[in-house]
Order: sequence, then structure tokens, then C-alpha cells
Amino acid sequence: MKFTNIWLIVFCFLFGCSQPKDKRNIFNAEDQKPITSLISKKQNTVSILFGNSPAVRSTTKGIDLQGGEIFTLVTWHQQGNKYWYPGLINGSVKSIEVLDIKDVNGELTTNYHLKEGEAPVSYDNKQYSIKERISYIRNLKPAVYP
Repeated sequence: MKFTNIWLIVFCFLFGCSQPKDKRNIFNAEDQKPITSLISKKQNTVSILFGNSPAVRSTTKGIDLQGGEIFTLVTWHQQGNKYWYPGLINGSVKSIEVLDIKDVNGELTTNYHLKEGEAPVSYDNKQYSIKERISYIRNLKPAVYP
């Protein structure tokens, strides 16, 4: 009986204290709302453009840029869905890019910040300039919701 109890305790210690599998980095949009989404089959990524209330208002109503707008473009690697073949789901975060529009003495300035991940590249591995990324993010068309 004692021998069985000892083996049971050893077994519990060995297999009961395992580490959880990989923790995914989950993006928290906080007070931002989705504006549009993009899927790149060539790069195997999915992206969602989020924005705060002024950013959503300006993009959906076609209003000019205003100070205080914040746009966040989050790009994820896609991975297979183990519960639904051949579905794909968001995997790890590839990059988080932030545009912060500020009004400084009546002049609008756009600050670009790569908050996380690697800088996006084109299909032929060309590095984009900051101006190109600002233009790309700013010119994304909002999704139309019924």
C-alpha cells in the first residue's frame, strides 16, 4: 500500500506540474474599433485597422484628418485551425503599427510608430519608407456595415 502511494505521489509531481503550452500574444484594442480588414494570401497574413472614435468618424464619413485621431494596423500570421479543416485563424502577431495624428498650432502632424514586431516588407522583400506606410494606412477604405 505504501509503495502504491509513493508511486502515485511521484506520478502526480511529474505530470501534474507541467507548463501550459505556448501563450499567444493577444492584441487588446482597448477603446478602438475595427475600421477594415485585409487578407494577404501571398504573405499568409490577416490585418485589421483599428481606430479611436475620431478616426472611425473621419474614415466612415469622409471627413478630413483631425488632431487626436489614432489608427492602429495589426497584422497576424495565419495558422491552420485544428478544429475546422481547411480554415485559417489568427496566429502570432506579426506587427503593430500606430499612426497618431496631432494638431500642433493648427498644423497636423502624423507620427508613425512600429509598436511591435517586424517592419512590413513588399512581396519582393523591399523595405517600405515611413511615408509609404503612413500613406498606405491612411488610404485604407473602411468596411461598409449594413
